[in-house]
Amino acid sequence: MAEEEDLAREREYYESTDFADLIEEGQGEWTDEPLVRPDAMVVASFRLPLYIVHAVAKAAARRGVKVTALMREWVEAGLADELENGTVPASTIRAAIAEHLARQRPAS
Repeated sequence: MAEEEDLAREREYYESTDFADLIEEGQGEWTDEPLVRPDAMVVASFRLPLYIVHAVAKAAARRGVKVTALMREWVEAGLADELENGTVPASTIRAAIAEHLARQRPAS
């Protein structure tokens, strides 16, 4: 029951807090301590040029994954050096190897 209450409290916090202005202005009270679970998924909205969105969509289609899953992988991989215990997702490593091998094959 306590976990359900913690999750409800966390959900309420993230659903009722507008982070967009704080992120854009570089403000806000950020902490390394999550409210309940460090692996809780939250929505992060940001603007990208249209050509980037199309390129990510094509890359995701080639891999057979959702666009958001690919973006999450790339963000996690980009932060791996920044985080104390940061690791690159295995799917990112496998995809990088596959893309490298594809470039090495002679065109038919």
